[in-house]
Amino acid sequence: QFNITLGEKINYFEFCKRVYFILANHKTDTSKITTIIDKNPNYTLHVDKLAAILPDANFLCAIRDYRSYVLSNIQSKGYNAKHLPIQYHALVWRFYNKLVLDIQKKYGKRIEILKYEDFVTKKEKSFKDICNFFGIEFYLECLNFQETIMPKKGDEQRHERIETKRAALSKPINTGRLAAWKSVFTTFQLKVIEFWCGKTGEKWGYEKTTKATLVENAYIFI
Repeated sequence: QFNITLGEKINYFEFCKRVYFILANHKTDTSKITTIIDKNPNYTLHVDKLAAILPDANFLCAIRDYRSYVLSNIQSKGYNAKHLPIQYHALVWRFYNKLVLDIQKKYGKRIEILKYEDFVTKKEKSFKDICNFFGIEFYLECLNFQETIMPKKGDEQRHERIETKRAALSKPINTGRLAAWKSVFTTFQLKVIEFWCGKTGEKWGYEKTTKATLVENAYIFI
């Protein structure tokens, strides 16, 4: 279905752009598109390559309190995330966020940091900042996206995780999950998570809530 002639000389970005436009063609007039936004957390691993291919690209990096991140994963419906130990998720968070710190230092104004906590508590300002960063027009009604979502009929083969995400999209942005971790993790579990993430978390303003002993730190490390 791609309207691309075999042998035509196009670069990688031009090819991707045409694919995106084909996907959008039934929804909008593609001649009016000025910006392409693609959400994929794995792009964080490839910013150098993407920056070289797309010299005009900017990058939005989303971060979240590490305790909320770990909780979200162990409560996840689907895949194997919920069966993995909490230290695994803590280490994933630390790896990703240390990478974001390096990216921010290297690329400066081409990188914008979006904190989940800011987005749900100051959603209008956060969304305006995102629009300004990408140079696109701000529409307040976008924050009421859930009002335009049309529910689809269920599919017996559809994954439970997809159903959960679709149900979440039908609700407005809320602060309900901000501090859910406080009532779920034990003190020692928090010590484990904060042992691995605490120093990196402090650079984003996430303060530790526990103080482990030397013996506990040694046990956690081993």
